[in-house]
Amino acid sequence: MQKPFPRLLQSRPALVAAGLLLGLLSVEMLLRLSALALSARQAAANLSAARREGVYKVLCIGESTTFMQYPRFLEQELNANASGLRFAVIDAGAVGITTPGIIDSLPALLDKCKPDLAVSMMGVNDTGTVMPRPEDGGPAHAFLLRHLRVYKLLRLALLHLSGPRPASCPPCSAKAGAQCLLGQGRLLEDGENFAGARSCLELAVGREPRNPRARLALGRLLASTEQYEASAAELLKAQELDPSSGEIAREQAQVYASLGRWNDAFAALDRAEKTAPKNELAPDRAYLYLRKGDAAMARRLFLAMPRNNPMALSGLGQASRALGDFKGAEKYFMQAANSGDAENWNQLGLYYKDRNENAKAEAAFRKAIALNPQDHWGWLDLGLFLKKLGRPDEAARCFLRAIDVKPDSDIALGALATLYLERGDSSRAREYYARAEALRGSSFNPVTVASYRALKAELDRRGIRYACMQYPMRSIQPLKRLFAGESGVIFIDNEAPFKEAVARDGYYSLFRDIFGGDFGHCTEQGNRLIARNAAQAVLKALGERPGK
Repeated sequence: MQKPFPRLLQSRPALVAAGLLLGLLSVEMLLRLSALALSARQAAANLSAARREGVYKVLCIGESTTFMQYPRFLEQELNANASGLRFAVIDAGAVGITTPGIIDSLPALLDKCKPDLAVSMMGVNDTGTVMPRPEDGGPAHAFLLRHLRVYKLLRLALLHLSGPRPASCPPCSAKAGAQCLLGQGRLLEDGENFAGARSCLELAVGREPRNPRARLALGRLLASTEQYEASAAELLKAQELDPSSGEIAREQAQVYASLGRWNDAFAALDRAEKTAPKNELAPDRAYLYLRKGDAAMARRLFLAMPRNNPMALSGLGQASRALGDFKGAEKYFMQAANSGDAENWNQLGLYYKDRNENAKAEAAFRKAIALNPQDHWGWLDLGLFLKKLGRPDEAARCFLRAIDVKPDSDIALGALATLYLERGDSSRAREYYARAEALRGSSFNPVTVASYRALKAELDRRGIRYACMQYPMRSIQPLKRLFAGESGVIFIDNEAPFKEAVARDGYYSLFRDIFGGDFGHCTEQGNRLIARNAAQAVLKALGERPGK
């Protein structure tokens, strides 16, 4: 039986787009503007650390759970407890990045920072790095969704590490040419087997290097794993082979936007519009302006679209919110939600939750599950919201309903386990943690495995030591199995210390959210705990005696 897609793909495409854009696009502008400020702070601190002489340099690699998180405390812990060495810590975390994206940028990062040791905590973004893509780029809402930063953050909560999948491409006869391989790649991508899909598409390009469709498909896949430079290069080759293709130009526009190459992005969209029906790509242009940070121009473009267009309503909501017009934002979001689709109501609940309008948020979440009681994500979102409000009994009932609807939801199982841990029910906490871990499998997916091995190989080649760290609350054993037989790996375990702290102090003393079901982005207390665990493991491996 075909594996079901995530719930965001199970309703009609236009309404799915409206639901996604409803609550989550409302933060896209703030996300990008705040990212610029935070990235500037991070870059300044990293430059200072990289330039320091006579220190042992530690490079921290990861996603949003690393960026501006524990690294700022790790340097303090190392220097406070070392007896001889002095340390400088460099924060190389990047929001929403996948492990292939990390590996893609690794050589330049190592050249620039020249670390003595690298610490990684990575992999949570790898499963489901892209939602299945419609034929020929698809309608505007599905096409644009793939390139929004907020979508990339959403998948942290929607999709988790999965069991192993074959990284090879199913055989196609030589007579079949590239077409068979493109079809196999599409099937593997739709089934979330991105390593296998890439294998097929690279074989297709090798078999027919002058086939622009093959290069377009490979460029799209590279973009989906955030290897934007490689994607841009592949798409440029596709454009050279088919200069009049609007489809290629449309994809280039989004990839250039992801690279911050705005002139190139708008020029590519200009080329795409020459071959498209009038106004068909108007949403692309509006969302490019949103991605760039020009909400005023985006709102003008959205206002020119038909008002019964749910995508325009969602865009108007987001642009209005970015401009400080919260009444207008609510009006447009409500109009999109009134389509009667459960997902739209659920995303409206997320919008209200982000604004701390808890009564409205709860009403919207309950409306969503009333419309679709078989949506396990509706129950899960309501449960996470009630847990945050300090209503654990109601939250537990929601998590149990989510598990009834979808017994293989490791996120719901992990959330319920953590709730029981907080309440002192260690027996049931162990039961549900065990079920969640069993579903996650004993190893990561092939994309993550390949990235870990590529990271270790590159560090070994340069003589840089490696510390491999697991996420809070999660078992270190899969990482140890991954590097079984390898020498020189420092393992940093965040499972037992965090479970003990959660049982003692409560979940939200250590985490700001619960995107992983049993863990999330850390508070200062949580980040200090990660830093302490990492410092102890690193100092022990380096033979440092406690200085204090």
